[in-house]
Amino acid sequence: MERQLDGSDKSDLYLKFTRQSSDQWEALPSPGKYFLPAVPRKFQYGNIYTQGVIVELSGKVLSDQALADLIVTHGPKAVNYLEGAFVIAVDDSRHGVWCANDPFAAMPLYYKLTSKELVITTRPENLRISSVDELNIPGIIAALSSGYPWGELTLLKEWKVLRPGHVITIDLSNKESVSGYFLPETDENVRGFQTPQEVLEAFDRNLESIASRYKRILIPLSGGVDSRLIAVRCHTLGIPFEAITFVANVPDGDDFDIASRLVKVFGVKHHRWEWNPSVENCVENFKKLCVGTGGMNDAFTSYPDGMSIFAQVASGYDCVLRGDQVFGLGEYSDNVSKSAFQVSINFWDNLDRALKPSYQGVNMEPVFEEQEEISINTTGSEANGWRHTSYRKSRTPRFLLPVGQLQAQHADVNYPFLTREIVGRTCRTEQRLRDGKLIAFETLAAGSPPEISTIPLSNQPTWQRSEPLLNLPARVINEMMDIVRQPNILSEVVDDAAVINAYNAYVNNPGGRGRASFMGSLKQMLKKALPKSLVSAYQDARRQHFKAPPHFVFKRYFAMKVFLNAISEN
Repeated sequence: MERQLDGSDKSDLYLKFTRQSSDQWEALPSPGKYFLPAVPRKFQYGNIYTQGVIVELSGKVLSDQALADLIVTHGPKAVNYLEGAFVIAVDDSRHGVWCANDPFAAMPLYYKLTSKELVITTRPENLRISSVDELNIPGIIAALSSGYPWGELTLLKEWKVLRPGHVITIDLSNKESVSGYFLPETDENVRGFQTPQEVLEAFDRNLESIASRYKRILIPLSGGVDSRLIAVRCHTLGIPFEAITFVANVPDGDDFDIASRLVKVFGVKHHRWEWNPSVENCVENFKKLCVGTGGMNDAFTSYPDGMSIFAQVASGYDCVLRGDQVFGLGEYSDNVSKSAFQVSINFWDNLDRALKPSYQGVNMEPVFEEQEEISINTTGSEANGWRHTSYRKSRTPRFLLPVGQLQAQHADVNYPFLTREIVGRTCRTEQRLRDGKLIAFETLAAGSPPEISTIPLSNQPTWQRSEPLLNLPARVINEMMDIVRQPNILSEVVDDAAVINAYNAYVNNPGGRGRASFMGSLKQMLKKALPKSLVSAYQDARRQHFKAPPHFVFKRYFAMKVFLNAISEN
């Protein structure tokens, strides 16, 4: 097995397969952004391209020869024997070409599949657009209303994002297919978790496997349950680590204070990651983050430093352990509308108020049903279970993991909760243990020593009003507005002025945002006083008329404009 890499050419995966006229992938230039570059290899039947971390199902390092042997033996089904955060592409004289992402889409795979070609890449910067006709209007509306596009949507019609645990194949007869190879919700051979101790046993095995591969480990530690569970179990198992915690310069957040109490018990070094929006190049940093996530992620306002502090700290470590997980999200809900609301999907808001007239009136319900693979009329346990599935297949890879992907530009990032065993068994765990993420809280309680159990979890937002955008200096907001005002291809679809005016009205209206705290308290009082059936009916009706807040629409639109400016061919 021969690696086609001399160590000096660091690039990200960007490949094209020309149908009918070729039998191999063609490598396209893509300057390396990720810490771990793409690696091309030759094997006896063709070529193998990978990027990211690939290990055996046992957690052991997978050698180049072992990977080639799996592909020789199993062809495209070799993905069933791979673990990690990766993408893989193969041209094989016996089977044709194929590519796949890892079971969790921890590393993204953007693809364009047409009758003429298949183009794939791990970097959104490699997407291209030259005409408004190439914009995907439902994808734009979904991202503006929900903060992330649903399913496999992107901002462009021809480009999609491969769903977690999927493989694309074009066989020797030019027949194409896109199919799932990791579908844990329906795998009856997998037994769900019954007790917190079972979760601990599976989790500890994976942590010990990671520790066997890395010596210096950094844990981004918040005041929440997931990162705490990683740190507690590393401490219990004797795995050396240090911690970094994000802290904002506002009085509301308690993440750093709680994390500081934890690290004193652990006896480890604690790095402070300061949120400082006064940095001179704040907007330029925002722009880099927006481009790096395809203009489709809400998180960029959290990082005015462009993750430079994280990069500086992480450079001293072999591995970063992130707490992204799929244990569950939200309380029990008996209809899809309520479940969708809990994962921030807003299919009833078509953003007509922000769109040019010729693009108004889009019905987003069928778009939602196609992308999320559920009818909006579904009720009962199926509607409740769908929320957990959507959290695994859409919200985690499209909303949460992009932050890890930005960090993966500076470090080797691992996800100890995202293994086939843990995710597979979680997906088969009864719903009552996943509702409210109960199984995670019970596991933390069972796995924490007494001196940890007395330290509370965070119950305050990191930023005032829970949104960093609303805490940015006026200078930064004005710079962002100047970018939104500059016409580009997206301005033909969205009314720039309408977005800005709605934002200004929101932040300057003391009778709106200023009353939020009082109204919130009043609603809580009424919720306790009124019958549950009446409260539920009111909440259902309110969701049907919910509109994405103007400040969210503004920052999401900013991200889209920045990204489309970067990839426009005009």
